[in-house]
Amino acid sequence: MYAVVDVGTTGVKLFVYDKDLRVIYRERIAMGFKKVGNNYLEQDSGKIFDVVLRFIKKAREKDAKYLGLTTYRASLVAWRKDGKPLTNVITWIDKRGLEVTSRFPLHLKLLSRVGILKPILSIESPAVLEKWMIDNVSGLFNSLKKGDAFIGTLDSFLAYRLTGHYISDATNISLTGLIHPRTFKPINMVFNLLKLPPVYPEVVDNIGDFGEIEGLELKVLIADQQAAIIAENCLEKGCIKVTHGTGSFVDVITGSDFTMVGGGVIPIVVYRLDGKAIYGVEGFIPTTGIVLDWLLLKGFYKSYEEFNEYARGGGRRIFFLPSFRGLRVPYVPDLRGVIADIDLTVDKSSVAYSFLEAIAFLTYKILSRIKEKVALKRILRANGGLSKSDTLLELTANITGLVVEKQRDIEASARGTALLLKVASGDIQLRDISSYREVESRFQPSISGEERKQTLDFWEKGLKVVLGWRF
Repeated sequence: MYAVVDVGTTGVKLFVYDKDLRVIYRERIAMGFKKVGNNYLEQDSGKIFDVVLRFIKKAREKDAKYLGLTTYRASLVAWRKDGKPLTNVITWIDKRGLEVTSRFPLHLKLLSRVGILKPILSIESPAVLEKWMIDNVSGLFNSLKKGDAFIGTLDSFLAYRLTGHYISDATNISLTGLIHPRTFKPINMVFNLLKLPPVYPEVVDNIGDFGEIEGLELKVLIADQQAAIIAENCLEKGCIKVTHGTGSFVDVITGSDFTMVGGGVIPIVVYRLDGKAIYGVEGFIPTTGIVLDWLLLKGFYKSYEEFNEYARGGGRRIFFLPSFRGLRVPYVPDLRGVIADIDLTVDKSSVAYSFLEAIAFLTYKILSRIKEKVALKRILRANGGLSKSDTLLELTANITGLVVEKQRDIEASARGTALLLKVASGDIQLRDISSYREVESRFQPSISGEERKQTLDFWEKGLKVVLGWRF
């Protein structure tokens, strides 16, 4: 049997699968944020490890043999040689990078606007977050240079605590801005520009013999969005996947071609096996699930079910831009959320429906940017918690003009990791994973070309107004 520990932004999940990939056990523990000031969002690194280890022990009790670990990405933590954390996890939605970039000397500000350095020297980049750590954690620079401490993304921290090896898988480390995703060698210029110590984990494939933990063989390490791509069997060039979770992540496969798109779209490593990498590109909406949680917290809706019921009812469209922590496409990292065009006719249905339509529109914007460089297939494969909403998927089909598919199992990160475990154990080949994809629903575009144009015009005009009027 196969055990997967899925470390997401808002919670850690355990899934135990039988040999046919049927879930025989699942459990989830919520993980909150530590909010420090206006821009800091951290998570307790020690608590995350404790939960992961507890789940591994539970998996052993359920007679699992193979273990896979999938984690959220682009988040940074530092720890001592004995494994004790020196910092909390600085999460990918934290904005303390603003402190670093605002103090850039002129030459760095100029370099941050060009080519491959633009995403690396941006506020959300792990390279920039590492610079913040070096500047703010006393003694860290010297401890790293002497080998008394280590620094890395969440996967690296957990792998070190579990195996004692300072490693990071190709899908995670390639998003740090410190290791080039094509060569997997350090980008020395970035280390020099940011004055970072030349310390980084060993890059490993997504399948390997990583060690034995509590009687389980750790065989798979992979980032969560890339695992979701595996679950969707989205491995052909031009295939589109979107995962609606804490944020919404839109990925398009480019195959063996390493492709730079720009404009807020970044290159990713989809997986690396036997030293060979397959690539894609990604754009994302930073806050979708977060905004829905905010709507529930503020009492707009009592539950997710009530929200979906109101969204299904439609209502008059309003302009609701869920950019609580900026946008990536278009790239406006300091943009705030906006609700506009309201009057006395607006009700809960209007708010819910328009929020989902905004997500569909922003998905369209990302895909429009990507298709300037990559030919897209005609099917979009959706997963993640918010994809339970048929209304969202119907709106996505109408606005993008694509067919939208949803699998029966929307826990794609865990399922993709489990599929790789089957490959690792020798039960199947990678080419066989398509037989484990079970489409539950398919949504065809159902509005006229004129209706689609009117919808896009509404959102484009609203976005133009917001971008021209900001605090």
